[in-house]
Amino acid sequence: MEQTERHVEALNRQSFQWSPFSFLPAQGSSDNRQTNRYLLVGSYWAIFLLLDVMTRSFEVEPGVRAWLPTAGLSLAFLTCFGLRLVPAVLVAELASAISVAATPMPTAVALALVSTASLAAMAYHFRPGFKLDLRLRYLTDLINFTVITAGGSLVMACLNSLVLIGSGLRQWEEVLNLVLLIWVGNAIGFTVVAPFVMVQVLPMMERINDRVSVSEARPAAVKRGASRQEQIGLALVLLGVLWAVFIHQWQGAVRPAHLCFLPLIWAAIRYGLAGATVVTLIINLAAMLSTSLPPTAVYDLADMQVLMLTLSLTGLFLGTVVTQRGQALQQLSVEKAYLEQLFESAPEAIVVVDNQSRILRANAEFTRMFGYPRKECLGKRVDRLIVPQDFRDEALTVTGKVMNRESVSLETVRQRKDGSLINVSILGTPVRVQGGQVAVFGIYRDVTGRRELEEQLRQAQKMEAVGRLAGGVAHDFNNLLTAIMGYSELLTDGKRAAGRTSRYVEEIRKAAERAKSLTTQLLAFSRKQILTPRVFPLSKAVTDIKPMLERLLSEDIELKSVILSRDGHIRADRGQIEQVIVNLAVNARDAMPDGGRITIEVSETELDEQYSRSHSTLPGHYLCLSFSDSGSGIQPDVLNHIFEPFFTTKELGKGTGLGLATVYGIVKQSGGHIEVKSEAGQGTTFLVYFPRVSTPMQSRIPDEQEISAPASSATILVVEDEEGLRSLISEVLREHGYQVLEARHGSHALLMAEAFGDPIQLILTDVVMPEMSGRDLAHRLGVQRPGVKTLFMSGYSDDAVLGPAMQTRNSCFLQKPFTPEALLKKVQQMLG
Repeated sequence: MEQTERHVEALNRQSFQWSPFSFLPAQGSSDNRQTNRYLLVGSYWAIFLLLDVMTRSFEVEPGVRAWLPTAGLSLAFLTCFGLRLVPAVLVAELASAISVAATPMPTAVALALVSTASLAAMAYHFRPGFKLDLRLRYLTDLINFTVITAGGSLVMACLNSLVLIGSGLRQWEEVLNLVLLIWVGNAIGFTVVAPFVMVQVLPMMERINDRVSVSEARPAAVKRGASRQEQIGLALVLLGVLWAVFIHQWQGAVRPAHLCFLPLIWAAIRYGLAGATVVTLIINLAAMLSTSLPPTAVYDLADMQVLMLTLSLTGLFLGTVVTQRGQALQQLSVEKAYLEQLFESAPEAIVVVDNQSRILRANAEFTRMFGYPRKECLGKRVDRLIVPQDFRDEALTVTGKVMNRESVSLETVRQRKDGSLINVSILGTPVRVQGGQVAVFGIYRDVTGRRELEEQLRQAQKMEAVGRLAGGVAHDFNNLLTAIMGYSELLTDGKRAAGRTSRYVEEIRKAAERAKSLTTQLLAFSRKQILTPRVFPLSKAVTDIKPMLERLLSEDIELKSVILSRDGHIRADRGQIEQVIVNLAVNARDAMPDGGRITIEVSETELDEQYSRSHSTLPGHYLCLSFSDSGSGIQPDVLNHIFEPFFTTKELGKGTGLGLATVYGIVKQSGGHIEVKSEAGQGTTFLVYFPRVSTPMQSRIPDEQEISAPASSATILVVEDEEGLRSLISEVLREHGYQVLEARHGSHALLMAEAFGDPIQLILTDVVMPEMSGRDLAHRLGVQRPGVKTLFMSGYSDDAVLGPAMQTRNSCFLQKPFTPEALLKKVQQMLG
């Protein structure tokens, strides 16, 4: 409410900025302004003389009046219309003093000068610089007005008394009574006439001056006028009270003057300050008239003045309080309308719930977003109305936090009336009144569209990466295919190939090996490579590969290893871990063209919950492979892209951009985590974390055994839809003494197996084929020929394609591409 009152006050001060030094209208021609000046001065003199004659006619005793309304009139005109009216006020005061027969001219002039100076001083203190609202609609303004007029009237009374005593019209023995009489008379005039003029006349003058409309100038509590019945009733009540108080003599101890407060309080409450000023003026005029009407009034002068001053102050303060409250309520209703419209027209769904999560209010967007009519929402628990079953626990947690006076913001899922789910952003904030929480605001925003846009952006970024990857792969494979095709064509030319066949074949083999290596890197990058994990000490892998690294690096690069954990074991594919070390070494070598130092360190560490949350890994014990170099370092804008495929800062032809991407893929596929720290010119450190294994295990690598001749002539069913590859495999197997059955696809293999009467020891089948997959074929042949073994082969390495059935007692997997030697080793392993 206090903030609202300040806001209303600010608005009112903006609506009226009257300067007491410029009482003339600023608009119109000079002739119009001169006419307005004459009208204003003439009106003031006419009213002043009328009040002066009227009050002089009802003197309590010669020269003594109950009050001086002319003082209030002069103060009001000086305050409202500026100090340029001082000459007119001086003339009026001089005329009033001269009209008293016993007053000499010098005394009259002195009295006029003193009164005018006092009135001008009080009006000066009411100027806009003191931020006084001339319509007295606020208690602070009324208090300032009362203090200034009380002090000014006291000074005015003292000066007038000194003038009268100095002129010999009064004696010093009368000074206290004289000061009190003049002070109270002027104070009544200030509190009765001046507020009446400011509240009633000023708005009309503003309308004439075209400064502000009457509707803006009038206080909010008095904008609605009284009806005819109300006006007649008020007049009858007022006449009855005045007759009872001032004309009819009551017998007994009861003082009928108190009845004057009844119409005054009613008018103040009903019409605010404007009504209070009117009733106060009528009552005081009636009191003045009663001093000369028969029968003789029962009140003496002191009683009369106390009554009039008390009535005036009561009406002023009560009317101001009611007016201020009416304006505050009106502004509050306006602001409430603003908030209502904002609440209903907000683009977000807004709901107000009590401390038991029951819906108190819901706006139109809430009903539209969730599909519930407003009447179905009210009184329902919001966590049961729109929260899906799977999100009830989350909703209860959020509710608990908000009820504990916490603001909560999150993105989650909510449910419409039709059962469909939407992604929403929720802001829950408590509503506090006088320190206590009374309700909760829930603001919902539908972020489904934003989620879709984010997903589209991620997809676009993926496509960009795939495009970069495809471009890099196409570039490298084009080079390899060019070499293979070129040497193959040379082999077909008998004349050119004479004496060079072995070299051409060797070049084709090298190109194929490079293609295989590139494919291996791509699989490692995609984390889809088939690994052969073993448990081994990480320190031994570093120690064993160090001699090879020394040959790989130039002589001006110092290689240093620091082994802080020799007993720590990890479970991974050792060959892939060695590839990680080699790739990091090559990357460090290229960053130090002028030489430098490489430090490889193996240590144990523990990753806590905080580190795990911030780096998306699991907490626990790890072995850390730290690989540091003293090279040029990595720029900040490059650091975020170093693990991306085919992203390289090297010159064209000096790097494929797959080295660090391969490292990242191997580390992630091995269950580890990699982190890089670097600054430009300060070198680079790669921290590779592998989960530590407590118990070392030994495992033998079957592929390391020597190839021997088959113990017996085993029958192998080869199923491959690629004719060239099928012929190659069959020829290799036949050359080593195996009996081979060739099938184009799964259905063909079933027919051949059914027609073949002898046992089949091994099925060598591709995984992805038309009509029937290799897994389905193995299953059906396993039913038809129990105990038959299966060797799967595929260029894919995705678990969704291979499945868990690839590595069992009767089955194994061979990754394409493979050499004849690798094929024979795997077949011999399967046959026993």
